[in-house]
This record gives sequence, C-alpha cells and structure tokens, in this order.
Amino acid sequence: MNVYLDHAATTPMLPEVIEYFTDILKEYPGNASSLHHEGQRSRKVYKEAKQKIANCINCECEEIIFTSGGTEADNLAIMGYLKAIKDNYSEKKHIITTQIEHEAVLETFKELSRFGYEVDFAPVDKNGMVDVDYLKEKITEKTALCSIMYANNEVGTIEPIERISEICRSMHCVLHTDAVQAAGKIKIDVRKLGVDMLSVSAHKFYGPKGVGFLFMKKDLPLRPIIFGGGHENGLRSGTENIPGIAAMAKALEITHHNLSRKTEQYNKWVSKILKTCDEIGGVRLNGHAEKRTPGTLSLSFSGINGEALMGMLSMDGIAVSTASACSSHSHQKGGSYVLAAMQCPVEYINGTIRVVLGYDNTDQQVDFFCEKLKERVELLRRLSNG
Repeated sequence: MNVYLDHAATTPMLPEVIEYFTDILKEYPGNASSLHHEGQRSRKVYKEAKQKIANCINCECEEIIFTSGGTEADNLAIMGYLKAIKDNYSEKKHIITTQIEHEAVLETFKELSRFGYEVDFAPVDKNGMVDVDYLKEKITEKTALCSIMYANNEVGTIEPIERISEICRSMHCVLHTDAVQAAGKIKIDVRKLGVDMLSVSAHKFYGPKGVGFLFMKKDLPLRPIIFGGGHENGLRSGTENIPGIAAMAKALEITHHNLSRKTEQYNKWVSKILKTCDEIGGVRLNGHAEKRTPGTLSLSFSGINGEALMGMLSMDGIAVSTASACSSHSHQKGGSYVLAAMQCPVEYINGTIRVVLGYDNTDQQVDFFCEKLKERVELLRRLSNG
C-alpha cells in the first residue's frame, strides 16, 4: 500500500483539475496577449480564472498578479514594493519578518540586508506563534514592510494576521503574508485579514506546479522584478500560462468549497494518529494545539532519528518528511530552524517527522500508517538501546 502523507511539500492534482487543465491545453492554444480570435479566447479563460480566484479570497480581479509560484510571489511582493518606495521614502529602511518564515522570505530579507536595509527577525513562542508585543515595539515610522506568514509550513501554526495588520496600519507599515500553506486548508479573506499583499502557490492545493499568484491591494506601489513585454499590467512580464492559471483557479475553487468537510475528516484522522502516539509514548506534538492548519502534524519522538524513521516508513510505502521540502536543498545543519526557534529540545528536533494529510488519503491508509509508525518507532528505539 502506498500512502502519501507529505501534502505540505506538494499535492497531487485532483482528477477534475487534470481534466480541466488538459481541456484548456488542447482547446486554447492562443497567446492571451494576441489580438486575434485565438488570443482573445485564451484571454477570456484568463479573465475567468481571475474572477474565480477573486471570489475565493474576497478581492477584485485587478488585485491579482499571476506568477510562477509562491517563491516568485514572495520576491515580487517584498522586492517590488521596496523598489517602488525607495525614491520617495528613502528613510524607510527597516523591515521585519519572523524567525520561522519559508526560505523564499528569509533569503530575500538576508539579501536586502546586504543593500542597507535594517532587518529584524521577530521571535516566536513554543507554539510557533509570533511575538506580537515584539512587533508593537519594533515597528516604527521607518518600518517599510512586515512579512509574516499566515500558516507555518512545518508545524502548521496559524499566525494572528488580523491583529498584526491592525498594528501595521497604525504605523503606516505595509503587511505581506506568505499564505502558501494556508490556501486550500483554511479560509482566506484578504479584506478581513487586512493584508496589503498575499502570496499563493497552486501545487499546494491540488493545482499544477509552476503557477501561483500575488494578491496586491489596489493602488499599492509595486515595481517589477522580471522585465520583458509588460504582462500583468507591467508588473510580471512573461507569456501567460493559461492552462496553469485556469487549473489553479479551478483547484482553489474546489478546495474553497470543501474546507469544512475536509477539516472534519482531517480532525478525525489526526485524533487517531495522536492516540497512536500516546500509545507509543515519548512523543511531542509541535505547533499550536488548536490554531493549526487541519491535517498538519509535526511529531517529535525521543530516542530515535527522524531521518531513519522517514526512511523506514518510505520502505513501507509511506511518504512523510522531516521538515519542509525546500529546506532539504539548503543542507541545514542542526535540524529544523523552525523547531529551534520554538525552543524545541535538540533530542526531539532530531527525532521529528512531518505528517500532512490530504484529499487522496483514506481511513485504511491512516490505519496502516498508525500500525507502521508504532512498529518502526519501537524497532528504532530497541536498536538505539542496543
């Protein structure tokens, strides 16, 4: 039995999304920027996709910029905004993010620090919740931008974005949120959240890889970071990926309508997995117990190595991870920087796996995982004890 439990890394495209993607690929070959009839047919699909997305996140169509994914959306939001205000607000050289952001944000902030920006990395508590009092203290009139993720990619903790947006507004500071791990899992209402910019990636909610979008509040200044033919109102050049855009909108629409039903299902499975962990003993659940994306579990086991456990489960046909997929490219030493920021003991950090449930899972798969998890942890502990 093959069991995929790494839906935070990527999700398999839904059958209906694949069918729609294929239909668009075959039936709409035109360049959406062309003025002839084939181009305008593709432009119509493009506009319909923007409307579907706007309906899901409560914004206007012109506030959506299509990108190649979450990483580009994060970079465009942060770099593009700072470029846009550089000349008129030269005193705004302070920017804030958190210690547990995705590398797409962290590395962008590190790069900006080389260009004279003062960077603050807000700490988080043991549950991965950002220190709001720290933000209140650090945000000043010289703070140009805050970038705080909506939900963490390793532990699933949902940050208090509405509260943070109030603080930012009071100091005339722009707020960007990386919502890559939130889209398709929890409701996104950009008006209620009060954010100025929000990044999303399609492959995290059963859409295709290589496409995403940035929500940008109307009239917010932004400069492009990719140059060319001036697509997306001059903010993101490059021929529009019509099949990908259409499939992303379809996937977001489906997951948006299924949020309550899937949350109920995931909660049932999470309870079963946590019950198994209680039977195993010596297990730590990382992240907020309640304010966490449905179906996301970061589990730390004492006395074992997380990579060894992941490898054994993989041989059983079960796919889990030890941290975010993107982190594996950076070859980090010392384990998860997210768990370290949450002050998780080192022995537990080294014994961590991430389990993220998804649409393709079944009761039988979860039962199989629980059975193998218990079996493999007990075996590894016996081996480590000689």
